[in-house]
Amino acid sequence: MIYSINSFAEKEEVGNKAFVLMQLSRSNYNIPPGFIISSRVKDIIRVQEKVKEYFDEIISEFPVIVRSSSPHEDSKNFSYAGQFKSIPDVNSFEDLIKAIIEVKNSGIQDFGKYGEKNNGDIAVIIQKQINPKYSGVFFTQNPISSGFIIEYVSGHLGKMISGREDSHKIISPPKEDSPFSEIYQLGEQLEDYYDSPQDIEFLIDSNDKTWIVQARPITTIKKEDYQKIDLKKHLESLSGEVLSLGNAVGKIQFIYDDLNPEEAEKIFEEGNILGTYVLFPEFNKVYQKAGGVICMIDSITSHPAIISRELGIPCIGGINITELSKKIKDFDEVIIDSEKGKIFFKSRIKKILEKSDKKITKVEFTPTKEFMLSEEKIKKDIEELNSQKLGLDILNAKEVMKKHFSEFLNNQDKKHLNEAKSFLYNLSNLLQNRFILILKNKGFSHEELLRSFSETDSGKVNGKLSEVYSVIKEHVQTLDEYSIINGKKIWDYK
Repeated sequence: MIYSINSFAEKEEVGNKAFVLMQLSRSNYNIPPGFIISSRVKDIIRVQEKVKEYFDEIISEFPVIVRSSSPHEDSKNFSYAGQFKSIPDVNSFEDLIKAIIEVKNSGIQDFGKYGEKNNGDIAVIIQKQINPKYSGVFFTQNPISSGFIIEYVSGHLGKMISGREDSHKIISPPKEDSPFSEIYQLGEQLEDYYDSPQDIEFLIDSNDKTWIVQARPITTIKKEDYQKIDLKKHLESLSGEVLSLGNAVGKIQFIYDDLNPEEAEKIFEEGNILGTYVLFPEFNKVYQKAGGVICMIDSITSHPAIISRELGIPCIGGINITELSKKIKDFDEVIIDSEKGKIFFKSRIKKILEKSDKKITKVEFTPTKEFMLSEEKIKKDIEELNSQKLGLDILNAKEVMKKHFSEFLNNQDKKHLNEAKSFLYNLSNLLQNRFILILKNKGFSHEELLRSFSETDSGKVNGKLSEVYSVIKEHVQTLDEYSIINGKKIWDYK
């Protein structure tokens, strides 16, 4: 599998470094564009055409940097710094394939007393190489004394790591007009985000734009030195993205995307906390019974976010539901605390479920050529903030989906069913998730988007951005209506 850096994949498949970069990219932090070849890919030559497609679509120009990402790297216990290869200044596709193979092979080694043996199951990150004015490392807590420390050099970080140039050090908060004020603020955010001190590698380009290229826990600080005392210390917690405000205490009930919506409604008990990946609009009756939502998707324009805000129930996104389901089971008590951006729970069945093979079913359908034509029009409408044309193009896409489903019902040709499903799931993903990335690339900040969306949710539609969001919101909420014909539903057919 190959993943865009702003998509989602399991940590075991892409490694800690890539997992964190993907998480931060989806959370609208500045991460150099790129993609990840998962650890499951063993033969790079066999997927080189796919690599070319991702390169052309996401990066499109050299140079690039090729980096390792292992499940062993950047963990809370060991960073494994420098144990795997990174190859910068790759300037041709032929050299790119060679670099990917070389980085992949660097995973086959025995770390001796430093750590366990690795058998080459590492992922590979390919990213646009930023030409930095400054590069450095920010320890949000100084690992050898008090306070924090930012170390940086002009140009590339390799000069500091290799000892060819002494670093400059910042140990007090930089002034607002300093090029390092942004990384200082980002460091504070990431420390709260991960609830632990962070070792953040960063670049500052010629426009004083800050890029995060790595973030990991500081492994050399004793936990008791920095852990904050919490009244809920007997509970475990997970941090996520606040998608809808409010607090809730209740029994969790997991509902996955492969379950029939009518069956899900029957088994879900009124007032429980819904735990899910991302349920499509056909599950609205389940949401309406929920006292709160915990989900894996972390976009503020996703369906769980929209419907939770409309229902006035709290919603925390960005939670690894697979990991959560290994720690607690249906009807265990959970707490949603949107002020802290966390969920709290007591892991009383951890040892049992660690042996479970239960996985979330993620529904995926490859975009067809016909869908991609509609997608290009819709993406252009969003980029131009043209709400009127956007509404028409989305409606046309929904009509095409309905036409294909009708054709399938008439002649049972599965090609039409696959086309209809491609439109249903990929259009939903475009409108719920990738929509926000398009706006981010256009220059809107996370704060601007959140403010505008919240105002629109409360009935205030001001300006082109709000108009575009209103159109998308309307079509997301009515998408399932187009996937039902005379009581026959797309998702009922395999």
